Amino acid sequence: MNKSELKVVLICGGKGTRVSELTGAVSPKSLIRLSKKVSRPLVAYQLDQLKRAGVKSVLLVLENDWQVPIFKHSIRSGEFPGMNYSFSTCFTLHPFSIFSHPDITKFIGRSNFLVSYGDIYYSLDILGKMKKLLSRNNTSVACGMYSKSKRWRKGKKFITFSKNNKGEVVNIGYSDKADFTIHAPFLFKHKALGTILRRAKLNSARTIPILSDLIGTSNLSVVTPRRLVNLTTLQDAKNVEGAIREGHLNQ
Repeated sequence: MNKSELKVVLICGGKGTRVSELTGAVSPKSLIRLSKKVSRPLVAYQLDQLKRAGVKSVLLVLENDWQVPIFKHSIRSGEFPGMNYSFSTCFTLHPFSIFSHPDITKFIGRSNFLVSYGDIYYSLDILGKMKKLLSRNNTSVACGMYSKSKRWRKGKKFITFSKNNKGEVVNIGYSDKADFTIHAPFLFKHKALGTILRRAKLNSARTIPILSDLIGTSNLSVVTPRRLVNLTTLQDAKNVEGAIREGHLNQ
């Protein structure tokens, strides 16, 4: 197996309850077709981004078996030549708890791997920056970071971090006041898989404990994307549609 190949785990299941106006609280957000002018489902645009970044192997993780044929129908056969994508179903869609499922580790093999969601959109530059950091600094993980709107602060917990004088992340934690949060996509060197699996077996595969463990063994790099939209509101959907139509996501 080619150890230099990057494997991508794309979490796409769920019922789309946060934007039920678009999904009917049944269809995953990643299958939303935003408008007649943006005719493909959201996940197709992210697959296109990954293909442009040179990714050849993608595992789409869904919540239920009945979702598999729907995704296969929605993603046109032959739309991404040179990319192999397969499907797996998992009882949980938390980005790290899914690693308790053997399909995930079998798919990754001995490769570096990226974990992301099918309903987020980010500028192509973030993948290049993350891959560069992973190689240059011998880091275990690079994470996307974006600013949260003030309207989401009330009652929310945000992820914060501090750096040493070399720019390395040395501590992470929670805050009620910070306006930034670490978010997928997460890019890992293969050696991080052991840490994730240990947490998954202990039923504690949450973001902060895992990233804290990784800081203890290697540096953590945080990348601020030029554009990242986490689709949780109707306004987010409009922002994604606008970005696609303007061509920002293809730059």
